[in-house]
Amino acid sequence: MVIHILLLLIWCISVNTHYSLYHSDIAEASYSTFDCLHAYLIDRGKETGGRYIQNSHLISYCRRPDHDEEQEHVSYKYGENIAETITFEELKKRGVTSDQLLEWFAPIDVAESYEINKNSTGVFYNCTSPWFGSMCQYKFVYDLSLSFNDIIDVTFSNGNNINYNITSGTCYRFLTDCNNGLWPLCFDWREICDGKIDCLNGTDEQWCDQLEITQCNDNEYRCHYGGQCIPLTFARDSRISIDCLDGSDEQDYAMDGAPNIINVPCSLVTTFRCQERISRYSRSFQCGDGQYVTHNIIPTYKPHCKNKRDKELSRAMLTSMDHISSISCRKAFYCALHFNRTIGLSSHISLQDTLQTSPILVDVGNEDCEPLSQHCLSEWVVIPAHPIFLGMFQFVYLTNRSVDELKKNVAPNFVCFNAQRCPVLASKIVSIEIINGLTCCHLSNLIDNVQLKNFNQVISSFMPFDQHCLKNGVKQSCTNPSYFHCNKSMKCIPYHRVGDGVIDCHFREDEDFNACQLNDSTRFKCQSNLSKCLSLVAIGDGYHNCPLEEDEIFTYTQDLVKLVSFPDICNLNVNKNIRSLKITETDETNCTWWPCNNPYTQCDRYWHCLNGADELNCPNTKCSFNEHECTNKEFELSHCLPLAQMYEKYLYPCNRTLLHRDVYLYNETMNISQNHLSWSYDECVTSEKLCGTNHHFNTSSLENATCLYGSQQSNLRFNYKVKHFSSNEYLCTLQYSVQSSKRSYYFSTAKRLGYFPAMSINHSISPISKTNRKKNIIGDIDFRLLSYCHRGILILSGQNETKKCLCPPNYFGARCQWQNQRISLTVQLQWQSTASTTVIFQVIIMLMDEQKQIAVNHEQITYMPTRDCYTKFNIYLLYPSRPKSLSNNYSIRIDLYEKTKLDFWASWHVKIPFQFLPVNRIVTQLFIPEIRELNPCLLSCGKHGKCRRYVNKKSLFFCQCDQGYSGAYCNITHKCNCATDSLCFDSSISICSLYKFGRHCHLTHSICQLPNNPCQHNGLCVPTDDRISLKAFTCFCLEGYSGKLCENKNNQIDIRLDETTVSITSLLLLHFITTFEDAEHERITVLKKIPFDQNILTINVQQPFNILFVQIPNQYYYLTVLREVFKPSEYIYTEIQPQQRCYSINDLLNTTFLEYKYLRRVKSLV
Repeated sequence: MVIHILLLLIWCISVNTHYSLYHSDIAEASYSTFDCLHAYLIDRGKETGGRYIQNSHLISYCRRPDHDEEQEHVSYKYGENIAETITFEELKKRGVTSDQLLEWFAPIDVAESYEINKNSTGVFYNCTSPWFGSMCQYKFVYDLSLSFNDIIDVTFSNGNNINYNITSGTCYRFLTDCNNGLWPLCFDWREICDGKIDCLNGTDEQWCDQLEITQCNDNEYRCHYGGQCIPLTFARDSRISIDCLDGSDEQDYAMDGAPNIINVPCSLVTTFRCQERISRYSRSFQCGDGQYVTHNIIPTYKPHCKNKRDKELSRAMLTSMDHISSISCRKAFYCALHFNRTIGLSSHISLQDTLQTSPILVDVGNEDCEPLSQHCLSEWVVIPAHPIFLGMFQFVYLTNRSVDELKKNVAPNFVCFNAQRCPVLASKIVSIEIINGLTCCHLSNLIDNVQLKNFNQVISSFMPFDQHCLKNGVKQSCTNPSYFHCNKSMKCIPYHRVGDGVIDCHFREDEDFNACQLNDSTRFKCQSNLSKCLSLVAIGDGYHNCPLEEDEIFTYTQDLVKLVSFPDICNLNVNKNIRSLKITETDETNCTWWPCNNPYTQCDRYWHCLNGADELNCPNTKCSFNEHECTNKEFELSHCLPLAQMYEKYLYPCNRTLLHRDVYLYNETMNISQNHLSWSYDECVTSEKLCGTNHHFNTSSLENATCLYGSQQSNLRFNYKVKHFSSNEYLCTLQYSVQSSKRSYYFSTAKRLGYFPAMSINHSISPISKTNRKKNIIGDIDFRLLSYCHRGILILSGQNETKKCLCPPNYFGARCQWQNQRISLTVQLQWQSTASTTVIFQVIIMLMDEQKQIAVNHEQITYMPTRDCYTKFNIYLLYPSRPKSLSNNYSIRIDLYEKTKLDFWASWHVKIPFQFLPVNRIVTQLFIPEIRELNPCLLSCGKHGKCRRYVNKKSLFFCQCDQGYSGAYCNITHKCNCATDSLCFDSSISICSLYKFGRHCHLTHSICQLPNNPCQHNGLCVPTDDRISLKAFTCFCLEGYSGKLCENKNNQIDIRLDETTVSITSLLLLHFITTFEDAEHERITVLKKIPFDQNILTINVQQPFNILFVQIPNQYYYLTVLREVFKPSEYIYTEIQPQQRCYSINDLLNTTFLEYKYLRRVKSLV
């Protein structure tokens, strides 16, 4: 029996709010990683006009102690945390199964050990709530109802409440020969190859020039900074799917009005798009959590990092004096520089910014300072200890200066810098001395004003030199042909930095150059300046690089149809994209024929129609049909006013500048129509009717059916107050909003779409929604504890509740304080098959050294093409040792096995470039061959292996070993502990069959076992990865069925074709359109062949849809089915008739209308 269709959603039976640990057996696991819980995080979204992208993250949070931390020997006496201690032998006597142990939240290793040998001496500790672990040694600080995913969410979504102590932030410690002087903060991995020298010996920028000269293939996109290549189709696919380490494949999140402050929300995000991120521009300041500032001005008088890293660094740079050996000299020098001075409040900062940003340093003293000469023996003192002020300067103060002078002027006597870092500056000064290898000069050589009252002025005076040194050079030409020479600035830069929106050369040669000459097809050509071709990184960067700003408007699409959606049209708010383009026809011009009551204006609390017809009968209203809600706050009363009882006084005369409308409630029998217009008399209340002298209107059918914006006058004023007609006294105020709300856009509504052909029975069915609604998580949280584990999760251990941390793979240490070396891999698999059969693959992702030895750390994922086709899997791979071996060149090997039979299918080899980097960001797209890759090759693999080729690199071979053997040539024997129906890949890797799991595949997924198969109509039940859930599964349905549990018979549509259609084509295109209340519509197009000698085309449809168009290829469209709400298991019979044809606008409009631009034409067709 062939299975054809799948269900896209995972069906969860229950929420696991207890915690079953993985890798809890330290004796079998490595002590560097144990006691793990897994977080399954999904980033899903789409850009305007794009398709949905899903990023899957399965992140293991584990105890990851440092090597120098003492190994734990967990041993607790019987206490309140353990309800009962039971031996395996006793469990067997009681008839307890391993599945029941898992129900009691036993660690996975414990349950599997019991399944393997129930007669062993093992022990199970049954924990009391809220304790968990192999010996009930852990508990969380959170509410018991929270799942581990919820705990992750609560911890990091409350980052705004964390009081950061940045001096104890995370650090990268594997750059052992880096001396960053008296740098107040530890080194961050993002500072390696960031374009500025942070280590005094420059080791952080060693070999980094290799990143600038990398070339990518034609089907790849070159990330702007870092030399990474990604699949071209991944560039600009979604802002939630950032594939470049520098994020240059997508638009960055810049603060409104401050495009140099990037990714502020990253302190709240735990996934790759923030954690595996650096700046896309060299010499940026890295905040250490994914946020960065595009300039490198440290110290700064206006900090930007949310975690205060730049603020603390600035403070310490100007106040740290540990390099001065004499303590009394330190105190005197500190007092002289900072007495009664504030650093961080400046004339450059607005009052609003001042209120939001605390100063870097406030020093208020009551005692006078003592002269430097009394305490300092040397002729001068310096600050900072090394030339790191703005990345290059050190200040020299003579100790014979008086205290009074320093109080008035904090300017240094001399300025020293490393001439090699700024040769252009060295050529413009008169050097007085070389101090400690630095070139020094008098302050007047650099700035005119040598009277500086405070360090705010010092920073402002020296800031221009940072850019001057960065953008000027002394090179007459470039020796590397892949570099662009800035002639006047005498500087060489890589060609990919030409036209990138950032001025790298002082005289703008790089940005003024006509980059269209480079013949780079990935560049963006400005329509307002055809000689300006921008690098993709400049698109959507917050700056206007094209004259009409189209580089900011067209970041993800250049189609006005997508940029200006129907809800934007005539909604009283000019679309910001249209406003910037400065085109005459906008979404708000020529709205005369646009209806005021349409699907997009309905129920937004703004009265677009004069009688509020667009606000009648809205969801959640308190009133009945055709009644307006009206409130009287003084008496705390709410009224429902029937439209039939509402009247408006005629306006005389109507030629005044402002006309004030008077509305009344009248529920008596006397005829008042002589002087008052009834709101229910016509469907449309117009300005003409309110102002007309003849009140017996002969309205056209169009006016009766549709109330147009053109029927209203802008000089009408309405305060929404209603009076009693009889007393002329105030009654209440109608519910309204002062402006149209920016709610979710609606593509269609139930009142407008209808049903064609008619449904046989009326069913009440919920509309389709795309929103991922988050549940409200409520728990008692001590925010002081949230930052204890930095980017990890806090747990309490033992009866004394010692703080411990579960660290994600990118951190380690007792408090997750160390940044790990790692590979952050994104892989998308594509199944190249025209067959509609269900296939399930197991993917094994391994790190391999030069000797083809496979590292212990590996990852596995279950891939189902029909479910995961567009999913990107984001995976961490850790090196086998900390730090990684620099003598080994690692690569990635990815093996694919068919899951149900465990047959080998294919392998891929992925290179890891730039292995000197601490983090290697690898992004790849793998195409699965339709048949198994078993072609012979010549590598000798002995008696216990077979030679295999890599799918993506036919010239590379490897040995696929038989069970029980491993090694590069399958000559190493090992003991296999995995279950008999599973595959023993090597001593550390087991590939489980479809219904098995565990380290050695001895545990069984009970959720899918017969006779309890939850999938109806003989659907195939596929368990979800046990690390995600032990109770979740996906149903693959037999042909003709669909639904979460295959409970629905597919909708059958029989389309009768007339003889003309059958005679001119044998193929039809079916366009299924699904509308959503809270997202853009989606279209799926299917090509169908008409059965020979038949005029009935039968279609089985499983996905919900609202509209079906049938198209004769390259000819006409026909409206075939309309379904206001999709009804599962419905049978639909319909025909294609001439009257259902959708005519081209060329057939419908005259020449005048056809010449209109898109926006004008749309408003004319209503």
